[in-house]
Amino acid sequence: MEPKFNLWIENNGEVVLSLWRADLLQAIMTTSSLKEAAEKMKISTKEAQEKLQEMERGSGIKFVTSTSQNDSNKMNLTSEGEQLLKKFREFSKGFDAEVTEKFNKSFKE
Repeated sequence: MEPKFNLWIENNGEVVLSLWRADLLQAIMTTSSLKEAAEKMKISTKEAQEKLQEMERGSGIKFVTSTSQNDSNKMNLTSEGEQLLKKFREFSKGFDAEVTEKFNKSFKE
């Protein structure tokens, strides 16, 4: 057995950020493409777009901007999106180790 957990932040019942959604934003930062980020996450582009819309609606901020360059759309995180991602990464850091430690104390001692 091994422990699993999920961590997320909501605002008025809407998911703003989660571990998975943070990974989606990171994939967008890495690829500059929603389509490529969705492929990395093994989801459809439509699902990735829906998650972004939920995050923006829940947070009240714009996470990404799109620009057209040479017949292709580039997508980048806004400064607000990058800042919120950074804060979430800092907040969530260490939870894995703490969950594992508590699991070991409860189930392996």
